[in-house]
Amino acid sequence: MKPIKSLIAFLLTAITLIFLTSCQKEVSYELGQNGNNANNSTGNFTANINGSGWKAAADKQSATIIDGIINLTGISSNGQMMTITLTGDTVGTYDVSFAAGKGFVAFEPDYTKPANVFTSMSSDNAANANGTVIVTSIDKDKKIIKGTFVSRLFNPTDGTSYTATEGVFELTYFNSLPTTPTDPTTPATGDAYLKATINGTAWQAKTITAQIILGQIYIAGADEHKIFAFTIPPDATVGSYTYDPLNQLYTTDYSEINGMDAKMYSAESGTLKITQHDPTKKTMTATFEFVGRETFDQVETRQITKGSFFVKYQ
Repeated sequence: MKPIKSLIAFLLTAITLIFLTSCQKEVSYELGQNGNNANNSTGNFTANINGSGWKAAADKQSATIIDGIINLTGISSNGQMMTITLTGDTVGTYDVSFAAGKGFVAFEPDYTKPANVFTSMSSDNAANANGTVIVTSIDKDKKIIKGTFVSRLFNPTDGTSYTATEGVFELTYFNSLPTTPTDPTTPATGDAYLKATINGTAWQAKTITAQIILGQIYIAGADEHKIFAFTIPPDATVGSYTYDPLNQLYTTDYSEINGMDAKMYSAESGTLKITQHDPTKKTMTATFEFVGRETFDQVETRQITKGSFFVKYQ
């Protein structure tokens, strides 16, 4: 897998869907199914952002160390989201700039607007984006991770930035995600699910989130290395919709992530079939199949078959 050169698409999927949505207890499995916060971390996650204090809310912070990746995520009481992802699982100093490729720090001033992301590696000019995260201790018995961080966070879409200083974290962490949720017996009252067959191999999401963002229903399902993301109009009716690269109302992207390497495959042909949509109860059931073409080199493809999901969106 090649290193990502344009981080916008990657951040919208990788950060927002797997790391940044992990704290949305309403629909996320990573922080506990049905809002029970089973995987919510205890401790503190704080920083100064442009000189103003930021602190993750006690019920919206999460830390994991899984498959050699450290991830910390927190949402403040006013909806500002911070994420730290490191390509390592040991004590040490991590350079989270673009050139080093050892991870990233990301900040969203409003987590309901995932396109507005500022990161430590969104520019190859270190004057624009940089950062250092120091993991000072990992207590494997008590499962507590401690450390500090500083970062200059850049948004390449408009050239603006934030500065994070005096960052400190001391959080309990988890080494695994909850088990894959089972399909509901009655979708209207059961748990959400999202599954598909990828090039002949069956797969099912461990983390699911669904909400209306910027006038579209935004649905995502992920595990540690794979992500599906859908955008669907909120007034969508039961029926079949053909994927068309020129039609941005109904889109599906599939991404494969391995550390800081990523590839995204956008649906260029195929069908999304909505079999149930209740705008009042905010539930949707659908099936999907498509051919996804790699976004950057436009050569590689993935064959997605037997796809289906049921979600309750916010």
